[in-house]
Amino acid sequence: ITVTHAQSLGAVRSKFEGLGLPPHIVLDLMDSVSAIELGYYNGQELSDVQQNVRANLPRKLKTFEEFLHENPDFLKE
Repeated sequence: ITVTHAQSLGAVRSKFEGLGLPPHIVLDLMDSVSAIELGYYNGQELSDVQQNVRANLPRKLKTFEEFLHENPDFLKE
């Protein structure tokens, strides 16, 4: 087994930006990297560890209710 160390989140972000990716894609990727590196788990959002993870994500996560409030046509047929 080989153990490797991930680059810092800032280095990863610089790498994504250097690839010429649009800013919204960079933020999506950074959210994924943060969640993977920091161990974000659904269903444990209120634990102290997960609150720390949420605080370190590049963007604030929205609840489904917040999303629906901002996108009222989402569930309409």
